[in-house]
Amino acid sequence: MPSLRSPRGFVEWAAASIERIGRGTGVQGLAVGVPGPVDQQRGVLVNPPNLHGWKNVPLVEMLETAIGAPVYLENDANLAGLGEFHHGAGRGTRTMVYLTWSTGIGGGLIVDGNLISGAHGSAGEAGHMILDPDGPLDGCGQRGCLEAFAGGTCSHPRSAPPPPTSSRRLPTVSRHAGEWSLEPPGTWGMR
Repeated sequence: MPSLRSPRGFVEWAAASIERIGRGTGVQGLAVGVPGPVDQQRGVLVNPPNLHGWKNVPLVEMLETAIGAPVYLENDANLAGLGEFHHGAGRGTRTMVYLTWSTGIGGGLIVDGNLISGAHGSAGEAGHMILDPDGPLDGCGQRGCLEAFAGGTCSHPRSAPPPPTSSRRLPTVSRHAGEWSLEPPGTWGMR
């Protein structure tokens, strides 16, 4: 089995899986959800913070060559949000926000029934909102992102973040005993 750690290995695995599952009947199209950001115009996975070495990968071209069918590339949280909108908790709504919290922190925004990707395909990427400009370095290259404090790859995902090094202290939104609250700066994780 090819290694899934490299773009080439992923494409080889995907093509072999499609061939095995389709039993030679071929596929008419493929939608691939990837950790963003995504350049949909060029079909490129730009620079996913949690997939090191996958910078500017022409994934659509690679997959289309391997499987002989059109490929649609989209942010994974956006596709999950669309799934919830059409078949899950969002059915019957016109506007919703889908959040996913795992290795990274992402989101899908649906407004008036339409997926909103934003100018650079990162409209719902809540994990890359900067909470503290002097905070820890995130995998995306910015400092103080929500994901650096609370994503699945941060050092201590259940511990409080270090105090901000800037003079500005930030309030925290938290949930305790089923209730949401806005906590004063410096009290994160004190409950």
